[in-house]
Amino acid sequence: MSNFTTVLLLASPAALLVAVVAALVRPGNVSVAGIVWGTVAGIVGGAALPVAYRALARGPIGVVASVIACTSTVALGVAGIVTDGPPPLVVWAGMALSVIAIVLFAERPRKASKAETADPTSELRSAVSMAIIAGLGFAGFTFLMSIAQRDDNGPWSLVAARTAVLAVAVSLPFITGPVTRPTWKVSATSLSAGVLDVTGNLLLLAALATTPLITVAIIGATSPGIAALGAALLLRERLNRYQILGLILAAGGAALAAGA
Repeated sequence: MSNFTTVLLLASPAALLVAVVAALVRPGNVSVAGIVWGTVAGIVGGAALPVAYRALARGPIGVVASVIACTSTVALGVAGIVTDGPPPLVVWAGMALSVIAIVLFAERPRKASKAETADPTSELRSAVSMAIIAGLGFAGFTFLMSIAQRDDNGPWSLVAARTAVLAVAVSLPFITGPVTRPTWKVSATSLSAGVLDVTGNLLLLAALATTPLITVAIIGATSPGIAALGAALLLRERLNRYQILGLILAAGGAALAAGA
C-alpha cells in the first residue's frame, strides 16, 4: 500500500475522534444545512489530502508546500472578494506580500542536493501539478466550511467533514492496493498528523466565525514558511536567503491583514 494511503487511513480516525470530543464540549447549533455543507467539504478536502501527500513525496517539500499554499491563497482570495466584496487597500497589500512570499518559498538553491539532482524533471512537474490540484481542494474545503458555519454549527459540521474524509480514506485501498501493516513509527507519526490536522481545522472554524475569508487566506499563506522551517529542523533541508526573506514577507502580509 502507498505511504500516503497508510497515513490517511491512520490519521483520519484520530482526527474524527478529536472532532467528536470538541463537538461534545462545545456543541453549537446542529442544522441539516451545516451537516450537508460539512460533508461536501470533507469529500473535497478528503480527495485533496492524498493528492497533497503524494505531491510532497515526489517533490521538494518547500516547493510543493509553496505551490499548494499559493493556489489555495489565490483561490480563497477570489472567493472572499466575490462573497464579501473588495477588501481595504491594506489587505490588498498583505495579499501581495503573501503571494510574493510564497514564490520566494519555492525558490530552490542553485547548488541542489544530490537527492534533488536525481529527481527527473517530469517528477517535479508531476508534483507541481498535483500540488495545484491539492491547493484548489484545500481552498474548496475552507470555502465550504465557511458556508457550513453560517448557522453557528460549531464543531458538528467538522464532525461531518471528518467523517467524509474517513470514508474517502477507507475507499483508497480499493484504488491504491491492499493494506499492509505499518511500522510503529509510521503509526505514531500518522496519528499525530491526524490530531494536528483536526486541531488546525478547529482553529480554522474559530477564524471563520470572526474573520473575512480573504484575511483567512492571507494568514494561511504563512503555512509554507512553517513547512520550510519544519523541513529545515527535521529533514535538514537548508533555508536559502530567498526563503528567509519569504518568511519575513509572509509575517508582514499576515500582520497587515490581521490589523485591517
